[in-house]
Amino acid sequence: MYYKKTSELMKSFVNETKIKDLYYTPYTFAFNGHFQAIWCCILESFLSIYYPIKYDREMFTLSDGGTIAYDWVVDSEGGPPRKNSTRPILCCFPGLSGGNDTLYLYSMIKAATKKGYKCVVINFRGCGGLKLTSPKIYWMCNWQDVQEPIEHIHSKYCSDVDGYQKRNIYAYSLSLGAGMLTKYMIETGEKCVLNGCVNLCTFYNIQDNVPFFKTNAWKLYDYSLGQIYYNVLKKKEEELI
Repeated sequence: MYYKKTSELMKSFVNETKIKDLYYTPYTFAFNGHFQAIWCCILESFLSIYYPIKYDREMFTLSDGGTIAYDWVVDSEGGPPRKNSTRPILCCFPGLSGGNDTLYLYSMIKAATKKGYKCVVINFRGCGGLKLTSPKIYWMCNWQDVQEPIEHIHSKYCSDVDGYQKRNIYAYSLSLGAGMLTKYMIETGEKCVLNGCVNLCTFYNIQDNVPFFKTNAWKLYDYSLGQIYYNVLKKKEEELI
């Protein structure tokens, strides 16, 4: 049902905006998706060395006992937002890697901070050095793991005691995080507390994505993703022994 809703929304957008032809010209040295991913990692790895980002972590327990973390970007204001500040907050949701070490969040955080936004990265369950405290790991349709941190940040930092909104809250997400955030907005509708958001590389037909990961690049993606989840589950098993 979720994929059907998302697909219908995208078709509606294309029809309403009367988009007929879309053209994308790739970078000369990154003419396909594989080279684009590699090139991005190389460039932003150098950037992260010369312009490192520091975080101040705030832990948060979900309603089912799971644990996530807010990594607030340390800037001129320090770590978490000052309660008397009116700077808008930008919640950044990573993709499949699920943590603050995601390089494709790096450029956005740098640019948004310069524009005056207070940035925070939401780390998913078991990612970014977090321990699994519940039998559930993060996955693409678990939109409540997006809803709870957004609404908590909105309540704690964006509203005063009378419920008046003293600052805006926005969201930026990619890939898997974009799918979760899109579903959150669909499910909450007018009750969504966000003032705006940008979802990049949102999937809308996951059934076509799965074969791609399993067969392309000599199954490198399939192996890498499997290894990531294996390490997360192995760590959880060791904690329980």
